[in-house]
Amino acid sequence: AVPIFWMDTDDHDLAEITRLTYMDVKQILQVTDCREKLYGAAPESVRPVGALELPEAIDAVRAEYVSRLAPSVRDADIGEILGFAYRAASRYSDAFARMMVRLFRGRGLLLFDPRDPEAKALLAPLFLHVAKRGDTLVSALLERGLALKQSRFQPQVEVQENSALLFMEIDGVRRALLRAKGHFVLKNEAVEFTQERLAGLLRKSPERFSPNVLLRPIAQDHLFPSVIYVGGPAEVAYFAQAAVLYRDSGRPMPVIWPRFSATVLDNDVRAIMKKHGITFEDCLSDRKTLSEKLARAGPGKAALARVSELRSEIERVLDELLPRLVEVDPTLGPALATARRKMRRNLDRIEGRLVQAGADSEIEYLLDYLRPNQNLQEREFSIHQLIARHGLQVLETLYSAIRIERPAHFIVEIESGKE
Repeated sequence: AVPIFWMDTDDHDLAEITRLTYMDVKQILQVTDCREKLYGAAPESVRPVGALELPEAIDAVRAEYVSRLAPSVRDADIGEILGFAYRAASRYSDAFARMMVRLFRGRGLLLFDPRDPEAKALLAPLFLHVAKRGDTLVSALLERGLALKQSRFQPQVEVQENSALLFMEIDGVRRALLRAKGHFVLKNEAVEFTQERLAGLLRKSPERFSPNVLLRPIAQDHLFPSVIYVGGPAEVAYFAQAAVLYRDSGRPMPVIWPRFSATVLDNDVRAIMKKHGITFEDCLSDRKTLSEKLARAGPGKAALARVSELRSEIERVLDELLPRLVEVDPTLGPALATARRKMRRNLDRIEGRLVQAGADSEIEYLLDYLRPNQNLQEREFSIHQLIARHGLQVLETLYSAIRIERPAHFIVEIESGKE
């Protein structure tokens, strides 16, 4: 068995690839869109992203990115890796491949670029089959999508009734191929194809065609029959729909297995958590809930306790007072209700101020590090962030922590400052 990484960079848009999320030198969460810095004010290209070339501006963007990362004696590590991978005149797919080669050196991983013309020639029979059976395949996908929704599972892809499950490049632009009353058209283009003409193009120029995201697993297995597919949450979810395409192709679907999932804690972060008496599970809650817990355990806990006692006492006294007031004057009941609402509101404000005071900058940093943008760390930070903080040895730490046989979310502890 050989591990293969299918580099389908065309499945991403330019905004995804040029968006950087990191903790900068001030330990503040930053999200930067580098499209304008790289390509100016020109509109985003609709060319396949994998074929786009990195402009000269990539050197300045790369240097700025490294300079904003938390300073470390290992700055040279991340600078060297990024300089090796992302350089001017390189295609995105080539830059990504160099990065993966550098990170997985000596691990036996094979990289495959599905844009290779010879590979597309091998995929031509599959594309022809899909073009001929488009009506049947899309109907099956629509039926599966409906069944998933009825089971309260949101499909990853909203399949269009006129989809052909294929893309076609025309003048360097990738367009979705659509079915239209016995023939085919390109989305947003005044170009039509009969079934015969499309079949001819598929045989003559298969390199101009590519599968959509649901057909991609079938294309992968067409070239490299897979025993097991290891993927993240989104990738795994695609197979709930792609299963109907596997059945049509007569190809068995590989075992679907979740990839290793982890949050990295260094000793600085663990020290903050210990100081405030909180766990990683606490950090999975929203900021307000965590702030309240911290405030009730911190310097403001005595004041918060007194506010809570005051709230209970006010409610008790007002409940006792209400029948006596109404007995004297029935109109005093609504007046008391208004006074109660105002007192509750003012106590809420005081309590909120106490909670806010308890959530200091350390907690903000902790949440940004463990739950950047309210997501798991692995969904926002790239490996660059960890290499910048801990050096290349973090890769060995992560490799040794992987437990692929037991699907779970792991905590990986790293000792900062140690080689």
